[in-house]
Amino acid sequence: MLRAILWFEGLSNRGRSPCFLRRGPPTLGGMHGCRIRWGRGSLAAVAWVSVAIAGGGAIQASEITNKNSAPSPETSTREQRPDARVWATHSTPFQGVPEAIGGFSDGCVQGAESLPMDGHGYQVMRLSRNRYYGHPRLLNYIRNFGRVSKDSGLGTVLIGDLGLPRGGWMQSGHASHQSGLDVDIWYDQPRAAQQRKLSRKERERISAQNLVPVSYTRKLNRKAFTSNTVKLIELAASAPEVDRVFVNAAIKAELCRLQQEKSPEWLRKIRPWYGHADHMHVRLGCPVDSPKCRPQDPLPPGSGCDASLDWWFTADAREEARKNALKARENPGPPAVPADCMRLATQQ
Repeated sequence: MLRAILWFEGLSNRGRSPCFLRRGPPTLGGMHGCRIRWGRGSLAAVAWVSVAIAGGGAIQASEITNKNSAPSPETSTREQRPDARVWATHSTPFQGVPEAIGGFSDGCVQGAESLPMDGHGYQVMRLSRNRYYGHPRLLNYIRNFGRVSKDSGLGTVLIGDLGLPRGGWMQSGHASHQSGLDVDIWYDQPRAAQQRKLSRKERERISAQNLVPVSYTRKLNRKAFTSNTVKLIELAASAPEVDRVFVNAAIKAELCRLQQEKSPEWLRKIRPWYGHADHMHVRLGCPVDSPKCRPQDPLPPGSGCDASLDWWFTADAREEARKNALKARENPGPPAVPADCMRLATQQ
């Protein structure tokens, strides 16, 4: 059973990741990477994580972790698991041939590059976090995404978190984003960002807009969810290097309603997950030049517009998740990582 109590700090989080939490099992982050903050807050926003694993649910375990992909035989011992503070001390990447190592929730990246703060069709937000590093393949993807978005008339996109200079576990916000292959992209495209470069202060202050005002429902903020939103998500998922794109279940449901008759291949890559109401989380597949990268299992067949999606909106799913979450009080700490990641974490 995956044991966790997820206490959300508000639904919109004022521009932060909807999973801007801390402390908890790294296994939560295989899909997106919520960590946990223990507390007595309202459980109305408890995620469906426990149900997905303990109760079977409609979510494959491999969507949450790299469960069915064998870990590296050379993993660090529990005493050698580098915590978030260790990864955060490094302000520069580890030099070497670019390589994604380990899993999305228990990995690292060698030879990462920093994404320029501004490019043709994109601007990077939350610069103070120092989370704008990734595998060169991810940076190329973002540059291409911004260029096509701008040139096709969709406008400038705002980029959220990638990863730390060497990847690894973060102090807040994610348990994934560790191997240099994940990026958050805002749905929102503020007018100011379309007209000029935002100041550093604006990049910290401006909030991403929540498209799902009522959790566990299909209700959308129709003023914020537009045809542009659909086109941006389609553009994000259509690139061949993209493995999957995580969005709120209500957004997936709306895409199914709009696209089901066409059933485009990109729709299959759109995966529902808790949070993700103000940004989409794009994950690339393992690069061919990264043999130590541990991929997720292949996507299940079909568009995902079936009963497995309906499950996200049932009272039974919410209630079962609440009960399972209340049983949990475990904190396994940082994840075990491949030996190569220990080297990246401990060497200057």
